[in-house]
Amino acid sequence: MQMFGVKPLAIVAILLVFAVSCATPSSPAVTPAPALAVTPPSAPAPSSASSLSPEEAAWSRVVAAARKEGAMTLYSYTFVGDLGHTIKSAFERTSGIKVEIITGRGSEFVTRIRTEQRIGQVVADVMEDSTSHNGNAKLQGALASAKELPELRKRDIWAVSPLAADPDAHLVAYAPYFLSPYLNTKLVQPSEEPKSWADLLDPRWKGKMAINDPSISTGPYSVMLPVILSGALPADYAERLGRQDLRMVVSSRDGLEKLARGEVALNLVGSPFDAIEFVRAGAPMKALDMREGIVATVLVASLVKDSPHPNAARVFLNWLLSEEGQKAYSEAKGMGSMRKGMPDYSLPTMKLTPRNVVVSTLDYDAEVARYFREHTWNSALKGTTR
Repeated sequence: MQMFGVKPLAIVAILLVFAVSCATPSSPAVTPAPALAVTPPSAPAPSSASSLSPEEAAWSRVVAAARKEGAMTLYSYTFVGDLGHTIKSAFERTSGIKVEIITGRGSEFVTRIRTEQRIGQVVADVMEDSTSHNGNAKLQGALASAKELPELRKRDIWAVSPLAADPDAHLVAYAPYFLSPYLNTKLVQPSEEPKSWADLLDPRWKGKMAINDPSISTGPYSVMLPVILSGALPADYAERLGRQDLRMVVSSRDGLEKLARGEVALNLVGSPFDAIEFVRAGAPMKALDMREGIVATVLVASLVKDSPHPNAARVFLNWLLSEEGQKAYSEAKGMGSMRKGMPDYSLPTMKLTPRNVVVSTLDYDAEVARYFREHTWNSALKGTTR
C-alpha cells in the first residue's frame, strides 16, 4: 500500500496488528478485572519513598496533587449518554476525583479551547475526539504531552499502541475502530449488498445514500480520502459519487437515524460509536466491508495546555488506558480494546473482518484537515460540480 507523504512504518505496523486482531473470530478467555480500588491502578502502593523508582515517585506526586485538585473537565464528542455516565462513575469511584463531561463537536472544541487559552480562562483539562480534530488542536499549540503516564511506559500489553497516532503523546489513542458504510438490512438483501466503493456508483443506489455534509463534517474525508490517496480509488471518486443524488446529513448520528427509519438504504459515514446504540435498540443495520479498503483509525484523548487541573487530567488519561478503564469503556460501548487479552464486546453485525485496510496516519489526517478546511468536496459530493 502506497502511503501519502512520510511513511510512519511503526504506526502502520501497530495498527495493522489491530486489523488482524479484529479479524480473529473469537477472543481469548481472560481473567475478570479486579474490583475497583480507591487508589488509581497505576499509582504505586503506599511505601517508603526510598523503595520507589524516580518514575514511581514522580507519579505518586502527580496522584497526590490530583486528589487535592479533586475535579477535572472533559470536552468530549464520544462520552455521551450511558457511556459518559459509565466512564464518569467508574473513574470517580476509583479515584475520588469528580469529572464534568461537556459534549459537542471536535471542531467547536478546538475553537473554544484556543479562545479560553487566549483570554487566560481555560476550562477544559482533557479533549477527547478524532485524530483529525485533536491533531488540529496540536498544530495550533493547544495541547500538552502525556509521555510521562505510567501506562505509556508499558510495551508488550498493547494490541494497538496508545502512541499509534502520535509518538509525542499529544494525541493518546484509547479506542481502535474501522470507518465504513452501513446499510439497512430490511431494505437491502444479502445478495444485493455492495461489495466495493465502486459498486456505489451503480444507478440502483441513486438517491438512496446519506453522507455527512462536507462543509460541516470531516466524516466524508476521513472515510474515503485515505482510500483515494492510497491509490485504491480514482482521484475523481468523490465527484463521481456526487452524481448519485446523495442525501446530505449533519452528522453520523443524523445519517444513522435516517438509515434506521428506512429513509435511506445506505449511510456512508456511520461511526461505530453511534451505530452501536442503534443496533442495541434493534435497528436493522450492519457495517460493510469494501473491497478497495476501509480505514483503520483510533479515537484519542489529549491533555489541554495550561488547564486548571493538570494532575487530575493525567490521572484520568492514565486510568482510561488501564485494564480497568479499557474494560469499562469497551464493555459499555460494545467495542474491542487497545490492550491484548481483553474481551471483545463487538456485536455480530458490527464486527468487521476487512479484506484490505488503509491505516489512517498523521499524513492522512493532515490531508483530511486540509480538504475539510478548503471545502474541497463541497461541490463534488453535492453534485454541483460542472
